[in-house]
Amino acid sequence: MLGSADAHAGMPRHFSSLGRRRHIAFITASLICITRTNAIRVLHDITRTAIVRVMAHVTVSVEYGIHCLLWLVGSGDKPLSSRDLAELQGISPSFVAKIFPKLEKAGIVQASEGARGGYVLAKAPEQISFLDIVDAIEGDKPLFDCQDVRLRCQLFGARPPTWASKGTCAVHAVMLRAEKAMRDALAEQSLADVAQRFGRAAPAAFFGEVQDWVSDRVKDRSRRSDRTDGPDKPSPRQRRKSKREGRT
Repeated sequence: MLGSADAHAGMPRHFSSLGRRRHIAFITASLICITRTNAIRVLHDITRTAIVRVMAHVTVSVEYGIHCLLWLVGSGDKPLSSRDLAELQGISPSFVAKIFPKLEKAGIVQASEGARGGYVLAKAPEQISFLDIVDAIEGDKPLFDCQDVRLRCQLFGARPPTWASKGTCAVHAVMLRAEKAMRDALAEQSLADVAQRFGRAAPAAFFGEVQDWVSDRVKDRSRRSDRTDGPDKPSPRQRRKSKREGRT
């Protein structure tokens, strides 16, 4: 909305106070009409990349989560722990540990316990879209939270006129269309699509090195577990179950 300095710029000096108010109201109405007319035209000038860039609610959690899931695509049925996935990529283990319960709740991954436990994909990567991942981690949040600023013009007083409040806010309409375009673009991309592009870029030897790194980590955990738990010692799951049932 125009500020007072902007509204009076270029206004004839002989305008009365009433004339100034009518002039500002005319400018306001004109801007609303222009915005409504050009809303779709402006949207066509926005690329999908630009739309994704304005998604402030798509946080670093989504980036971390997607990269971790890409490694699970290559691991097949071999579980990887959240710590292994984090340390493999140089990101925070505690941060990744908060992401995976959300992915598990959404049915994207499933967990297994034990020294060789971790996470695997719960379904084929072709069936997991980027939209599934974003919604699982961030929740189904709107792109834009319209505050109906169009109704707050000081000239309207306590009762904005019908012409100013009728229909969907023109700004909100643009954002709704942008959100739909963004969600459609995310829904079109599967985890398998991106994994294939990554696979074509990386040298074949790289994946063998990753598998060796993961295997060494699993063996180390197994050895530590064997030293900690004797053959007759209950597993962590059994100890938790006994505690719930009141046994020592």
